[in-house]
Amino acid sequence: MNQIKIAPSILAIKDINQLESEIKKLEAANANIIHIDVMDGIFVENKTPFLDVKITAQIKKTASLPLDVHLMVQEPEKYIESFIEAGADLISIHCESKANHNEAIKKIQTAGKKAGIAINPATPIEKILPYCETADFILVMTVVPGKGGQQYIESANEKIQKLRHLFPNKNIEVDGGIKTENIYIPLNAGANIIVSGTGIFKTINYKETIQKMKQAIIIGADHAGFQLKEKVKQFLQEKKYAVIDAGTNSEESCDYPDIAKKVAEEVSKDATKKGILICGTGIGMSIAANKYKNIRAAHVTTAYEAEMAKKHNDANILCLGARTTEEKIILECIEKWLSSEFEAGKHERRVGKIE
Repeated sequence: MNQIKIAPSILAIKDINQLESEIKKLEAANANIIHIDVMDGIFVENKTPFLDVKITAQIKKTASLPLDVHLMVQEPEKYIESFIEAGADLISIHCESKANHNEAIKKIQTAGKKAGIAINPATPIEKILPYCETADFILVMTVVPGKGGQQYIESANEKIQKLRHLFPNKNIEVDGGIKTENIYIPLNAGANIIVSGTGIFKTINYKETIQKMKQAIIIGADHAGFQLKEKVKQFLQEKKYAVIDAGTNSEESCDYPDIAKKVAEEVSKDATKKGILICGTGIGMSIAANKYKNIRAAHVTTAYEAEMAKKHNDANILCLGARTTEEKIILECIEKWLSSEFEAGKHERRVGKIE
């Protein structure tokens, strides 16, 4: 299960003299990575100031977050060594560039850095596949590189989905046209590292924006709940929620505490996330999940119970029974729980006594 990470693209910072102060704001806002777009004016139409490696070196002196250098250049091997020396932690090169891609990836990795392989929207997926296994991460462009003000290209979703299917445990980064209102699209396609420029820097409160971007529902089920899990996933995605699937992935017998652990641990360490657990009755999942710190897992069988679980108990995991509750009612429970807000007040005092 790959964690959602937000990588603000500092190309969207209008005044380069404000880089240090803006990066400090991003660090305080719980960004995960700093994304640096390097363009040479040949591979793409525009040239960026970040082609000057000294800027990356200067950023490295004060930034605490990993630096993700995206080389949109015709001959990346000319730049790799200098960006390694400047302090880049991740370096991605394009499969369309003129390079010995395997050697370039090896050079980055030998230096102790993470190597990525990138692909443009118009490039067939077959072009990138020979390098994906070796690379540490894959970067899918969701706009035409080098041109500003573009909308997210939804046809890129098919690429993301195929890559996620082929490489289930690899980080997949997406870059271009992503904001809070459409981030669910690449996340549901299978991406887990999101690059966003104006989607962050054009907002007033970076922390609030990044928190919204990281919001997701983590869903898990044992073999008894597998079929229902798949239907619930589709239901949530149609309602524009980002969904992370914690398994299981078939009806082959498995142990529900293992699935409950995956979901509970993720929700426990990230207050922006909610969880849904499904087994035969929902009881076993609720018992298992409630063993974990900061978890309030509620087993519900009606929409009213789901509503109260949120309003009065601030439940952050909903537990459901595939064999005991009708599918229609289960979907009603989920919808009511997600649309309800914790009422706090006296309930906050009572919930506080549970911890």
